[in-house]
Order: sequence, then structure tokens, then C-alpha cells
Amino acid sequence: MQPLKVKLPLVHRTPFSVMDILDPTKFTKSISTTTIDSSRDGAVAHPPAGGSCRPEQRKKSKGRRFRTAFTLEQLRVLERSFQRCRYLSVLERHSIASALRLSETQVKIWFQNRRTKWKKELQSQGKDVEEEH
Repeated sequence: MQPLKVKLPLVHRTPFSVMDILDPTKFTKSISTTTIDSSRDGAVAHPPAGGSCRPEQRKKSKGRRFRTAFTLEQLRVLERSFQRCRYLSVLERHSIASALRLSETQVKIWFQNRRTKWKKELQSQGKDVEEEH
């Protein structure tokens, strides 16, 4: 009989320790953007008030997107499509987007907004009917 082989857990060695990770000077170029809180047992780095751990990442983040200004022709086609069908399939959305030179996301969001407007119109018409009786 062969001896049983015991599988030992794999041990992954890393070139750094937990203390290296917690040391703010190891992975950043300067310590000026953080403050050290030494009131507890160990020193802990905190970002400045209102700041983030990576200020360079905050600068590169994308701003808010500009509102799409649809042309009259695009609005006509979108409204006609909405009157035919309140919900688009992926294929319909793709064909409308390519025909109008819009992104599929723009078409999708337009339909979502239009359905919301349509539902509000239905609710207000329902209230008007109730008020007449």
C-alpha cells in the first residue's frame, strides 16, 4: 500500500507585510495629503476632511454628461416609434439608434423618460375625469 498524501494548504508569500500596507509613506509619494491619528494604540492614516485617499483619481473622474439636444426629425421618429410600441426590443433600439445617429443608450433613456411622461399624463387624465363626475 502507498502512504496517503496529505494536501497542505498553499501558502502564498507576498513581498510586503500588513505593516507595509498600513504605512502611508510606502505607496504614496508624499504624506502631506493625510493626517496621522495617534490617539489610539497604533498610528492610523486618515484622508483630510472632505478629501479622498487618492486625490489624483478625483481630478480625473468624468464630470456630468451634457444634456442631449434632439433634432426635430429625431423627435418625430422617436415619438412615432413610441406611439407604435411603448417598449423596444434590442433590435428595434439598435435600428432606431443607427438610423438617427444616436447611441442605443440615448434611445433607451429617451424611451424611459417618455414612458414616465406618458404614465403621468394618464394619471392626470384619470384625476380630471374623476373631478368632472
